[in-house]
Amino acid sequence: MRRGDKGCVVPRHKELAIGTLRSAIRQAGITVEEFVEAGQ
Repeated sequence: MRRGDKGCVVPRHKELAIGTLRSAIRQAGITVEEFVEAGQ
């Protein structure tokens, strides 16, 4: 996942632990809301 010069690795599993997903979102420098909107 990338946003400008920031990025992070997101595991490609059918299910992710909530903490893992939140950590990846935080590393990417975006909010949970931005993440949800990008996936729609």
